[in-house]
Amino acid sequence: MSKPFAPQSLLSVIAQRGAPHARNVRGRERRVYAILARVTAQPFIPPRDAQFYLLRAHRQPLPANIAARFIEQFTQPGDLIIDPFAASDAVVRAALERGRRILAAEVNPLVAWATRVQATMPAAREINAALKRWGETRKDNETLREYVEKLYATLCAQCGASVNADAFVYVRDGAKNLLAEKIYTCAQCGARRDAVSAGDRLRADNAAPRGLTLPLLTQRLYADDPAHTPRLKRLLEFYTPRNLNALAVLTQKLETDFRQDAARQILDALLLQALDVGAALYATMDALPARAIPPTFVEVNIWRALESAARGLGERAPALRLAPDLATVLGTNAPAAWIGQGGARLFAENAADAQAALVLASPARLDPTFWELSFLWTRWLFGKNAATPLEPLLEAERQRWSWYGGALAKALDETARLVRDEARLVVAFPSGSHAMIEALVLAAASSYALQDFAFRPDDGLQTVTEFGALRGAYQVVWQRRATDAIDEAPSLTGEALRAALRAQALRGALKILRARAEPLAYSWAHHGALTELARTLLLRDVLRQTYRQGNNAFQFLHHEMDAGLKQGYAAELDHWQAKTRVLWLARATEPSQPALCARVERVVRASLGAQKQIGRDALESMTLQEFPGLLTPERELIEICARAAADENALEWNWRAESEDAFRAHARALTAQVGMRLGYQAIEVAAPFDMVWRVEKIIPGSTNGTMPEERVYEDAYGFIFRARFDLDEWSAPRAATPRGLIVLAESQVEFAQHCLWRDPRWQRQLERAGWEFLRVRWLELLLQQSDATRPEFHLAWGLQPAWAERQEQLELFE
Repeated sequence: MSKPFAPQSLLSVIAQRGAPHARNVRGRERRVYAILARVTAQPFIPPRDAQFYLLRAHRQPLPANIAARFIEQFTQPGDLIIDPFAASDAVVRAALERGRRILAAEVNPLVAWATRVQATMPAAREINAALKRWGETRKDNETLREYVEKLYATLCAQCGASVNADAFVYVRDGAKNLLAEKIYTCAQCGARRDAVSAGDRLRADNAAPRGLTLPLLTQRLYADDPAHTPRLKRLLEFYTPRNLNALAVLTQKLETDFRQDAARQILDALLLQALDVGAALYATMDALPARAIPPTFVEVNIWRALESAARGLGERAPALRLAPDLATVLGTNAPAAWIGQGGARLFAENAADAQAALVLASPARLDPTFWELSFLWTRWLFGKNAATPLEPLLEAERQRWSWYGGALAKALDETARLVRDEARLVVAFPSGSHAMIEALVLAAASSYALQDFAFRPDDGLQTVTEFGALRGAYQVVWQRRATDAIDEAPSLTGEALRAALRAQALRGALKILRARAEPLAYSWAHHGALTELARTLLLRDVLRQTYRQGNNAFQFLHHEMDAGLKQGYAAELDHWQAKTRVLWLARATEPSQPALCARVERVVRASLGAQKQIGRDALESMTLQEFPGLLTPERELIEICARAAADENALEWNWRAESEDAFRAHARALTAQVGMRLGYQAIEVAAPFDMVWRVEKIIPGSTNGTMPEERVYEDAYGFIFRARFDLDEWSAPRAATPRGLIVLAESQVEFAQHCLWRDPRWQRQLERAGWEFLRVRWLELLLQQSDATRPEFHLAWGLQPAWAERQEQLELFE
């Protein structure tokens, strides 16, 4: 397996760049700028966890299958695992199922409570029974369920039947929320989404809280608390009057009918989910929450949200038996787990001799909106006192990246005191900003040595600017390092440190650009630079340096990384700017290997050819094994490559046994027939073409008869027939005439389009080499038209030709 990031000493890089103080580094090379951890080939683990988790949209729980894989890789039965940022019970369950011990905690008391509740949630029948009892309590002259559902009553726009909407859609107009659409399922007409009526708007206006419902809620939330009242009032504006009414009535019934009930914890969990998805922060029903009310948002049916939460919690694994305290877990070698409120400091104070083998977590993001909502929801569910631990997170200072980075550094240093030598620290999360990644990697630098860093962008087109971030998932592995020898080594400071940081950052960016052999969005260059720095002691030196007031290690690192990449503009880095994205590329370097998309296609094709039939997940995992770390290909690329060679269904790929000779024969026959239809002679020739279209031209004779009429033949177009897409074959320049056309198999078109999108330079190179694509599909359509013309033939060129748009328009009128 290839390992593209072979370590080199920083000395050689600084010497090549001519950085200041390079000579002063020579004596320290063996002890200061050695690579700190063996560069591993850790493949990205695709998340496959569709379980329901409370607060999932906010806290990004570590998927269960990823937790299981790392636990199996880095621990043995009986080993202790620590999760200091417990976002769910996934890590706890994975550890217990594999015979390990685990301590899990979270500073946010609401998240800690939700994690523990999910781990101990009873069977589905008890959850459903509790919700049924809640719904059957009385509200005025009807059941609570009927009351809440009726708040979302509407009429089917097609048949006029009465239905309860699943959700309404609002559009923001300044500070106003305008009701625009309704989403519902009619028994007669099926699922629908229609514009609202005047009656819908009137019902929404009448659905606001009435009587003592809202005063009782506000008394619970902020009475006698002037310091937090403005914040809490602002947060309540995240709820429409209708949803606020529903949530307030439900809460009132919990307090009056279920105060001491055994089912109260179940109902609190359901209400927490309703509080979450009922806020006006979701642009669509499956979107992630925004930090403020978006221009368009959904207002979910609160009772439907309760039912959905009950189904999700009921589908989870059986309840776990948790230890009552940390000491119980530490005092046994048998599988045991504890979940509580706290953090790494709690473990350091109470489990100093833990000798854990693994720290495994999904760290909390810097998310002031969620911290504020946690404060609101904790008060809503459990009262004012329960929310007191969250008050420090509301301070303005703690909403800055400098504070976040410092808090992370303290937490990770605390975990280092709990683990044994060579223990691993693993973090995995589905999305994060560049600032978060920088803070995390820098925070770990004083105690852990980076082993591997994998990043995988989300599928689909993403608009990115020159320094914009891609959305994607991260999996990062460190190893606890021995500190004695390294801590005694001298540090770089001042200009020497700046020069070293810039040189190493540029080197890392160039390495990933050359390793993937394709232009890349800035995130890849950024991550290449950051990981290159993390494999030296430079980040330790950044943490040790003294900063003036207003500056800090995290700002310093960010600035110097950017400065190093900008310095690369002079000779080594360049950009390609398209309409919606800016791509970075290594300048004036002959590629040492094919582009990543070509390498992935070869691996996928080989796997499919060998297996003939293979599950979709299995093919993805096999492919990722060959492209570890920052070579990780997107899922979309793997599936496009698979579709080029196999037929797909919901669960598996089936190898498409295609004969290249049969394709060539078919394409040759089509091309010859179309050529004759258009008045050309189709002649089979030797390389570089498989066939040419030859046209007869008549040169008139002279009027006095001295020069006779002459007939000459000229090659107008040359064709090659290819069952597979291979850019390297067509990039070499050739004679300008005749025009070259690559007749490409239809199965290759999507892959070809994707490759040209990934690297727009290829399209220009093909044009310079005199090539254009011609799809078999359009040859077949041309042949079906008895009056096809030469201009129409020209319109059929390309992977997405102009003639295709014309045909699609014609089909609309047929």
